[in-house]
Amino acid sequence: MKSTSNNMIKQIPITKKNLVLASLIQRKIFPNYSALKNYQESIDKTTANEYFLLFNNQTPIGISGFYINPEYPDSSWLGWFGILPEYRKKSFGSQALDLYEKKAKEKGCLFARIYTDKFNNENTISFYEHHGYIKEYYICKEDSASIKYPLFIMSKSLGDYPLTLWNNRNIQLNIQIKKQNKLTNPIVFREIDFSEINQLKDLYSRSLFTDHYFQEHYSAEQLKKLLDTSFDRIFRYMISNKGTIGVFEDGSLIGFVLFFDYFILKKDIKMFNTIFTLDENNSSFLYEKELHSKITKHQNNVLYILAIAVDEKYRNLSLASLMIDELIRNNPSYIFVSDVSNPKSLPLYQKRSFKVETIDKNYFLVTRLNSND
Repeated sequence: MKSTSNNMIKQIPITKKNLVLASLIQRKIFPNYSALKNYQESIDKTTANEYFLLFNNQTPIGISGFYINPEYPDSSWLGWFGILPEYRKKSFGSQALDLYEKKAKEKGCLFARIYTDKFNNENTISFYEHHGYIKEYYICKEDSASIKYPLFIMSKSLGDYPLTLWNNRNIQLNIQIKKQNKLTNPIVFREIDFSEINQLKDLYSRSLFTDHYFQEHYSAEQLKKLLDTSFDRIFRYMISNKGTIGVFEDGSLIGFVLFFDYFILKKDIKMFNTIFTLDENNSSFLYEKELHSKITKHQNNVLYILAIAVDEKYRNLSLASLMIDELIRNNPSYIFVSDVSNPKSLPLYQKRSFKVETIDKNYFLVTRLNSND
């Protein structure tokens, strides 16, 4: 597939600032292993290895790595390389491989290499072979992990000179296996369950009750009461109807997105009133014309994003972006709608093709049509 301006990629070095994002993407691509030790060594400069996040425009789509074994400086190695499943078959992998080979040439390497699993890995092996790589089975007596973890080493000449195969020289797989088998990245994405509702209340109140909308309309005492009444009912509805994505670290909730099918909710009059007025008996919706009349024009398949929050300690790590992207990927037939009262949040939606309309001062309607509209 020929690359266009819309599907070009760039690679950004992994740093302390984007380490969480990189680790989350890595675990989605390689769920049984952790690259965190490798990433930390690179960040701390205890190794010359380099690791990268791959982006298409503003969207993180994968990971990559580059290193050279000082004992064999004619060869470069591609490490922790992968594209998220939903972004494959779009030329991103080929572009990332080109960037790796270009860097290898700049470093004066004669050969580009990577090792990959021998079994149940036909697509990956075919990908490298399609790009001119030659496979050889790796077995090394001094590297006992090569027996337990069967690998192919894929090699390619970066010039007009003949390829020198690796010929079972020690790649120190033993050392790497010990690093990557330590699943030290505890951050996971999953649905929130009822046993975690108090964590949800706590994070919601700390993150969203400081918003100008709540501050202008409710006293602290009213908000506290609402948290145990109306919001409790709302949270239980979301959990019951699988309308949550939670981000957890060591079992602690550090971020969430709450959402619902707008037209399904509308059939539950009391809950609809509760969500939009915080009173199950109040059907007098604020901004009826500016908000609800516009949503109902879509007639069906509208997913309403009620709230997004990230613990203050974990902000600027792209967790909100990851949650929104996950929501969009999992619901491709839906139109997405939300009301936004924090103008600083608008770029999060605009980068994902949401249309922004002003409802009131510092209050906005954002809408993202699906691919069929």
